[in-house]
Amino acid sequence: MSNITKLSGLGALGASLFAGLPAWARSLGASINGTHLRLTGPGANEFSGYSTRTINWSVTYAKGNFAIKANATYSNGPRNAIVAANATTPS
Repeated sequence: MSNITKLSGLGALGASLFAGLPAWARSLGASINGTHLRLTGPGANEFSGYSTRTINWSVTYAKGNFAIKANATYSNGPRNAIVAANATTPS
C-alpha cells in the first residue's frame, strides 16, 4: 500500500499605502498575509512540525531617512504526529 499524501492550501496577501490620508499619514503602509494548509491521505500522520494556519501583518511608517515597522505573526502551532524516539528504537 502506498502512503501518498496530498498537501493543499490557500494563501492571500493584501498591502496598502494610505495616499488619500492627510499629509502626516501618507507615509503609513500596512500589509497582511495568511496561509491555510491541509494535509490528506494515508501518509498524513507521518508529517509534523508545520503550522496549518499562519497570519502575518505589519504596519510601516517611512518618511525621509526615518522608518519604523511593527510586525506580528499568529500561528496555530506546529502539527504534531506520533514518531519513534529515534531510528533504532522500534515503536
